[in-house]
Amino acid sequence: MTSSGGSGEILTDSNGMTLYIFDRDTEGVSNCSGGCLNAWPPLIVDEAPIAGSGVTADIGTITLADGTMQVTVNGFPAYGFQSDSAEGDRSGNGAGNNWWVFNVDGTPQRPAKISLTTSTDMGDILVGTSGLSLYIFDRDTDGVSNCSGGCLSNWPPLLAEYGAAAIGDITGTVSTIDRGDGVQQVTINSFPAYYWKGDVAEGDTTDNGVGSVWWVFNADGTPQRPAKVGLAEHSSLGSILTAGAGMSLYLFDNDTPGMSNCSGGCLESWPALLINHGTAALKDVTGTLGTITRGDGSVQVTVNDMPVYYWANDAAAGDAGGHSLGSVWWLLNAEGNAIRQMAEASQIQTPTPTTVPVATAVPVVGSGY
Repeated sequence: MTSSGGSGEILTDSNGMTLYIFDRDTEGVSNCSGGCLNAWPPLIVDEAPIAGSGVTADIGTITLADGTMQVTVNGFPAYGFQSDSAEGDRSGNGAGNNWWVFNVDGTPQRPAKISLTTSTDMGDILVGTSGLSLYIFDRDTDGVSNCSGGCLSNWPPLLAEYGAAAIGDITGTVSTIDRGDGVQQVTINSFPAYYWKGDVAEGDTTDNGVGSVWWVFNADGTPQRPAKVGLAEHSSLGSILTAGAGMSLYLFDNDTPGMSNCSGGCLESWPALLINHGTAALKDVTGTLGTITRGDGSVQVTVNDMPVYYWANDAAAGDAGGHSLGSVWWLLNAEGNAIRQMAEASQIQTPTPTTVPVATAVPVVGSGY
């Protein structure tokens, strides 16, 4: 072994040159040949190798096709790198996301790998080093994990002793955070990533959506989170339906079940609640959630078959400035029915004067929401 400034104590050959493991090899089998061997010369011996002081890995050999013996570390072939020129050099570490230096116990200094797999139900999703699906937790915040104790027993974090690497067509930003005990957890777009203990095979997503707080990641690091429809308490109207960051939802009297008649300028004032990944009714919402496909192919949420919208002039959770406008726009109660009563003037946001358009054309989504 030798000490390398950036990698601690690592395995070397008898000349002090760094040794590497190749991820495309399997135990007892070298899959490096031809030009690969020119860049990564195998460590060849004439007789059984001996582990030097401090080396705790299992050192052995395999016989190659030409009859020579290559050294193995914990059963995996060991190589040098042609560009290393001095003891402790490790310029090949991480090459092609396939080559890694060895620790003295024979484990590779391999970063956590985040890659893509295709799920039957969910398309391309992110998986971790083990090939199992990765999840985001809605109770976490940017750069902070709020999963501990029993939560971690069910949702093991994707840990990264040697950093993290994104493999393939991943466009989300991969990094790490310190969990507070010196252990590094992988983050995707700054949010901690976890496995689910019940997933056993690549592509499993057995607990996507559990508790309406756990979701798999898309290739760009966004969660496959459905539109969440929940409740807020209005001072004079009681419980009302909300979505997104607690913004009020509205029903339009000029719509019919399963059909939106709000398009063009109407949608600028009343953005439709659009989704990519289904819907989720939170606690005490008893109205039936569904969807319709709009004329441009986007998918809008319905409650009891009626399309639902935001009001563009509502600026914060709890605002309800669109209620009763034009006598055609109404907040909804927990059962998904229109609340056709006026709120006290002091209880609603005073909307900016505007025309409430009524569309008659085929629905077309504008900027959306």
